Amino acid sequence: MTQWASLDETTAWARTMGFPNAKAWHRPLQAVRDAWPPHIPRHPEQVYPDFLERGGWGHLLGTGFTWTRGRTHATYLEASRWAQEHKIHTRGAWKKKVRTLRPWPDDIPRSPDFIYANEFKNGGWARFLRGQAKGDARQSRIEACVRNAVVAAFGSKALDHNQRVVTGASGKEWRVDGIIQVWGLEIILEYDGARWHKPSKQRALDIRKTQDLWDAGWIVMRMREAPLTPLREGLDLCVDPNASEAERVQRVIEHVRACFAFHDFHEVNAETVVSDPALIANGFVSFEEAGKWAQKQGFRTMKEWRASARAMGTLWPSHIPKDPYSAYKAQIQQYGSGVLLGVAA
Repeated sequence: MTQWASLDETTAWARTMGFPNAKAWHRPLQAVRDAWPPHIPRHPEQVYPDFLERGGWGHLLGTGFTWTRGRTHATYLEASRWAQEHKIHTRGAWKKKVRTLRPWPDDIPRSPDFIYANEFKNGGWARFLRGQAKGDARQSRIEACVRNAVVAAFGSKALDHNQRVVTGASGKEWRVDGIIQVWGLEIILEYDGARWHKPSKQRALDIRKTQDLWDAGWIVMRMREAPLTPLREGLDLCVDPNASEAERVQRVIEHVRACFAFHDFHEVNAETVVSDPALIANGFVSFEEAGKWAQKQGFRTMKEWRASARAMGTLWPSHIPKDPYSAYKAQIQQYGSGVLLGVAA
């Protein structure tokens, strides 16, 4: 009976040979075949019981690709949600989790960029680990404020923090800003910033998305910044983008309450909501916290801030806006960018 090398020894040898994939391993060049060490198995997947658990061919060859024959994987969205639940926010963190997590879930691929190649064409790792498509406007500070206000007004159980993707009547999956669940109703609350929703193509998409969700039984309310107009009169609300965050938040909560005559309602101090230094996950930190962070980075101008954001790309912290003016417009207009950056005006 052949005394095989250990899996670690076989792995070490395999990586010195530079096989690009399992096919190259099974069909090596004649010179490699002739010099094949007798203690290295030709079929390691049959010899080592923990071959798949240790990472399969991706681990053995050092390529990162996994052995997928006969395996059923979770959907792209399910794998993305799993990553977010485990607080994996970068590609490096994912690779580290692959090396350290035991046992690894059978339905989660170790190399999602290979398994979900088509989905990765649109947004890559950034979309996969943050649950958003390339070009999507991630949650803004005002959206985070509204979500916080919903919790303050209707209770922590009113807002489903986990469900951010819902399925429409067409079967298409849509990302939404928030879902309010009160008095037996399920209300999708969308906040449409004028900057992102003004183009005619975006309006057409908003209409299609709203109708698809209504057809699936959801109630959809849109808070639309002027000059955007309501898509459904009486239900959608127009808000003034130049108003303070507190004023906009107050209007949204009062509108939701008035539309559905909610009685189980707590009065909301909008000023307290918008000044919370730690908004909900995925929201931006407060003006003050962002300023402290920027000063540690040594930014002297807003131009330096934005240039650094472009250079870092997906490595930029998700809780810090890439364009501070878009997130803290009211505060910058009131106090100036010098206060934010800690420099003399």
